[in-house]
Amino acid sequence: MALGDISQTDLAYAAGVIDSDGCVTASRSKMVNGISFRIAVSMTNIQDQIPLWFKETFGGRISKTTVTRSGKKIFNSTYKWQLQCRKAADFLELIVPYLKLKKERSEAAIKLARLHRIKGANGHRIAGSGTYRAGNFAPLTEAETEQRTALALIIRIANRSSNFRVQFVEKPFEVTTNVVG
Repeated sequence: MALGDISQTDLAYAAGVIDSDGCVTASRSKMVNGISFRIAVSMTNIQDQIPLWFKETFGGRISKTTVTRSGKKIFNSTYKWQLQCRKAADFLELIVPYLKLKKERSEAAIKLARLHRIKGANGHRIAGSGTYRAGNFAPLTEAETEQRTALALIIRIANRSSNFRVQFVEKPFEVTTNVVG
């Protein structure tokens, strides 16, 4: 299925799953003569139906994790669906209008991934727009590194603070008994 053929209902459903069980991340890696940034989007479930639906609908890969101790299974297996880099950004662009909780970090991830798509006529990244690999690309400038670091930081801070954003307010309750009759 082409990404453009996905129904709005399916996109809204995918956004709900990502909002509840998903994760949007940015990682930074040191290269030979510079740094590289990568985004990923994933969701994990103990049943394989939802991750399989995500793979069939949006592509990506699924990994299965089983935790054992002394050869004995101690937790349910989990199934993780994941997309990285450009494919992750393409997916996030489709669902971002429907996201509620992870909208800000998803928008930052899209911007971060799109910065890596600047290419010259020969298909190679333009000097300063990508990582340095064996002399093929120029290293990022200081300004480009700062811009990418700021976007990655938005994602990291949102991921760290999301557990604390939900606040439960205890309200005193009253028990009322109505006698009928």
